[in-house]
This record gives sequence, structure tokens and C-alpha cells, in this order.
Amino acid sequence: MTALVERIDTFGKGAWIALMVVSFVVFWPLGLAILGYMMWSGRMGCWSKGKVAGLNSGMFGMDMGGGPGRWYRGGAAFKPSGNRAFDEYREETLRRLEDEYEEFQGFLEKLRHARDKALRPLLIKALTGAERIITVSDSLRRLALDLGVVPERARVVANGVDADKFYPADRAAMRARFKLPDEARVLITVGGLTERKGFHRVIALLPALLQQFPELHYLIVGGASAEGDWEGRLRQQVEALGLGERVHFLGTMPPETLREPLSAADVFVLSTRNEGWANVLLEAMACGLPVVTTDVGGNAEVVPRPELGTVVPFDDSPALQQALGDALSRQWDRDATIAYARDN
Repeated sequence: MTALVERIDTFGKGAWIALMVVSFVVFWPLGLAILGYMMWSGRMGCWSKGKVAGLNSGMFGMDMGGGPGRWYRGGAAFKPSGNRAFDEYREETLRRLEDEYEEFQGFLEKLRHARDKALRPLLIKALTGAERIITVSDSLRRLALDLGVVPERARVVANGVDADKFYPADRAAMRARFKLPDEARVLITVGGLTERKGFHRVIALLPALLQQFPELHYLIVGGASAEGDWEGRLRQQVEALGLGERVHFLGTMPPETLREPLSAADVFVLSTRNEGWANVLLEAMACGLPVVTTDVGGNAEVVPRPELGTVVPFDDSPALQQALGDALSRQWDRDATIAYARDN
């Protein structure tokens, strides 16, 4: 065993990485074991801030920071082998790895706040010492109670929407502005281009949805945020899936003009990992859009009734695809959706 380790070391870190990747494809538990050994022994040499920081597109076609399952997609390493059974097994293995990565990231998100050993005492001191705690959602109120806040001191005051900025514009005119066909079915997401917001989870479903809705388009509104910038990764994913003519990156927009792309769309989707109260959902509703989103944070509080949209479990791709298909097929009472948003 020692001789084998020394032999691989003669080829450098790249040999270890190649061995790890092959192991993930052939037998993923072995790949995880090799990854753990590399981290323990210092052979990784670039593990930083929860992601592999120095291994870019030269070998895999995508930045490895995007999660294990995305190391291959769109790159030379994921070209069909000619063996259908092997390709299906490899795809399933990578999907499982990606799911585990997503779960791990969610765990880190929780640790970063209320469960962080350094931050938790400060949160408890601030919250329990306050005369009144105001949260934007009941999910955050429950978190405050878990940290020791007396129930009588905690109150929910949800965010509202500015009806002077968010209201429907003429759909035909907005579709012409964004060069969308009149007959198109249009999804839209607004938010920072980060992993948490889940643009990549929606993009991954577009090939299947296009079979059901051949004129489907997806508008992405947003840019880099304090959490990072995933635009490059998202563009790589779009290119790898051959969706260049169906996914439109519109960049960041001021609140005063957000109603324009929202009015061009049919359904708003936010496949987010974590939220307190996603006000963008109300803003979309104020423009007449039904919402499909994930059951995290206060999202179910923003979308409490089926006539307003659908809330699906986080990281459940089949459920998300089904909800999007249903939303794109259904006739919605847009006036009722607008009225609900304005009442909030």
C-alpha cells in the first residue's frame, strides 16, 4: 500500500485527483474514501471554504466548486462511453453525489447562523435581552423561540410589496422588448446568481420541460451578490444542455423596471435552499404571476394557498418539474393573485 501511495505521488496531485474521479464514477464510496484520505493527508492542497478551490475547467469542463455532480456535466469526462448501462449508472452516481453535496451545503448554511459555536451565544444574548423581537416570517419566529425568546415577546411583521413599482405591464409589449415569441411559455427567476437561489436546479429541468412545452423560455434576472457569483457556472450549464436560445440572462435591474420582465413571464419559480421571507415572491404576484417555490423558510407563508402557486419539497426534482408543468398548463386567476399581493 505504501509503495502504491508513493508511486501515485510521483505523478503529483493530478494523479490523485484522477484516481478520485475514476473511483467516484466506478464505485462512489471508494471515491469518497479517497477524497477523505486526500484531505486528511494534505494531498488535496487546495481545500478552502467548503469547496475545492483550485481545480478548474481544464480537466473537467466546469468549476469543481459547483459540487461533485457538476464536475462532469458539460465536460469531456461526461461524454457517452457507448455503454448505455454504464452511462446510466454513472449518471445516477453523479446525481447521488450532487444530492449529498446539496444536503451538506444546507447543513453548512444552518451552522453559519444559529448553530455556529461563535455566533450562537451572541444571538442568544441579543435576542433574549430585547424587549420585543420582530421577525418577517413565522419560521424565523420559531427559530428565535428555539434560542430562548419568550413567546410573548416575539411577533411576526411580514414584508409588504410596493404596489407603485410592482404591477402588470402590457404582456405583448414586454415580450417584444425581451425578444420573446408571443406564443412562448415563459418562466422567470429573480435573485442573486448564487447556489442558494437554485437557478441551476431549474435549468437542469428545462430539457424535459421543453418536450412538453416546445416554446418554453427561461428569464434569469440578477447578478453577483455577497454570497458569490454563479453566472459563469450557469452559462456553462446552459451551453452544455444546448439551451443557449432558451435561457436569457438579463443582468441586474432596479426595482423600478423589474415589473417589465415579470410581466413578460407566465410563472415565477424560485428553487431556493433557504429564505427568511422571499419578498420577490410577492413582487411577482403583484405582477400577476403564480409562484412555484421550495418549502424552506417562510416560503409556504408567502404562498399559503394553491390558487397562488405551488410549494414543493426542497431538492425534489421530480416534484419541481411536475409543479412547473402544472403551472405552465393551468389557467390562473391573475387578478386574485394581484389582489393577494397588494393586501400583504
